[in-house]
Amino acid sequence: MKIEIRRSGGFAGIEQLLASSDSGDWSAELAEDVGARVERVFRLAGARPRPVGADQYRYEITTSEPGGETRRLVVADEGDPNEPALKEILGIIERIGPSPARAP
Repeated sequence: MKIEIRRSGGFAGIEQLLASSDSGDWSAELAEDVGARVERVFRLAGARPRPVGADQYRYEITTSEPGGETRRLVVADEGDPNEPALKEILGIIERIGPSPARAP
């Protein structure tokens, strides 16, 4: 699985690539954990009402399987640090690390 996470929006409307990685480079444990987190994000975000508001950050997750399906999901950050879908997204970024463009 390839995964990419971008953040856009906010007051300035800037788009950032937060994470980009390929499960072929991961341990089996990491692949299982990230795969489970991705599934939870898709399930949790599907159960949420569509947010309304200006200047919200939006997190876009794109996953693709080798020779298979590409899935894309957008989750709005409504300012609740305990929002389950957002916590899962941040957990994925923490586990796979920042994109090479963001690495220090």
